[in-house]
Amino acid sequence: MDTQAFNMVMATILRRHADNIYRSKGVLSFEGEGDAKFVFQGVHEQIDFGPAKTPWQEGEERLNKLVFIGKGLDREELDDAIKAAMAPVSEEAMQKITAEFYAAMDVGIMDAYAAEDAAFD
Repeated sequence: MDTQAFNMVMATILRRHADNIYRSKGVLSFEGEGDAKFVFQGVHEQIDFGPAKTPWQEGEERLNKLVFIGKGLDREELDDAIKAAMAPVSEEAMQKITAEFYAAMDVGIMDAYAAEDAAFD
């Protein structure tokens, strides 16, 4: 899983479906993170995310498994969004993920760049 793409995809999902996602949880393997296993659990938009107590063990299948519990959720939409964050993420896919992220946050990408630039002035 690509870390940046996953974070943006999850933020987009949670922003768009916060009222309908009651709980979420998962286990993740991120590209470039060695044997670190990551876990998350959440209620609505509140997510607790971090490394698991134990790393991936030798011979253990590294997987990305996510569960969303809620109402009116479109499984195909969620699957497609998560699959888009699977490494390696193409430049075109990352542009789409980024555009969807900013649209979900109600911030235009140019506004986001301006806010980022202002933060460093």
